[in-house]
Amino acid sequence: MGYRLPTRDSQFSKEQRALLLSVGLLRESGHEHFNGLIVVPTMNEEGIISEVYGRKALGKRLRKGTAIHTCLPGPHQGVWNVEGIKNCTEVVTGKVVTGDTHHSRIREFYYQSGSLYLII
Repeated sequence: MGYRLPTRDSQFSKEQRALLLSVGLLRESGHEHFNGLIVVPTMNEEGIISEVYGRKALGKRLRKGTAIHTCLPGPHQGVWNVEGIKNCTEVVTGKVVTGDTHHSRIREFYYQSGSLYLII
């Protein structure tokens, strides 16, 4: 986001940063909460983004103790790709959204609060 926000001294930027801070995308320090992560929004039943999930993609190159998974503070709720399960007959669960879903040629999947559901 840092390259997309206007300069800090403009009123528009202050309003944008205040909004991003209020929803948890910016920290009090001004740093991005999901900096360096692949980010997946999750939505509630009305289609409104209710949570954001982020995952580091550097694997073994991360510093020791670096969190691999990050979510917004607060309760975990919402579903990513809820439309994909409306007409399914079977759901297989997993842990996280990763490239494995793409490489396994699974075309429909959804994510909810730390679990991945694959549609068969």
